[in-house]
Amino acid sequence: MNKFVVTIIGKKVQETKVAQSEIFLSESKVDYKILSSHKNHLIVEIFGKIYNLVYSKKGNDNFQILINGQTFETEILTNLQYQAKQIIAEKKRNSGEEVILAPMPGLILKITKNVGDFVQEEDALFVLEAMKMENEIKAPKSGKIKEIKVKSGDSVEKGTEILIIE
Repeated sequence: MNKFVVTIIGKKVQETKVAQSEIFLSESKVDYKILSSHKNHLIVEIFGKIYNLVYSKKGNDNFQILINGQTFETEILTNLQYQAKQIIAEKKRNSGEEVILAPMPGLILKITKNVGDFVQEEDALFVLEAMKMENEIKAPKSGKIKEIKVKSGDSVEKGTEILIIE
């Protein structure tokens, strides 16, 4: 039986164990049956209800899942991956650093700051073009730009590290 931690829309849902025809959600058993499977499309029966699932991979551990017309952003990690991610996040919080991530996939049009620049909360950091719209991304806190990990013209995925403020 494989054990995972599932996060949906940025919130930890629960630890999940998956076996051949059952899932354990926080130790509660849920029987399921895959009725149909084709590429990234599943038809699943859970508690006598039929669910139409379409999924696409959005990163190493990130998926977008469409269930009966409703979209969910998910992250599926092994328990060890989840614990490692928590430790890394805690170290970053304790270091006073803030890693600025791309809020959506797009193209970096302009980076308005340089390494070593001091920024105030709400200062413009970079411009991200997504779906033919320019989005000015602002600093969530005041500090000094420690590192810039991309350059103008780079295409980025949602969650890509753009820069670090310390």
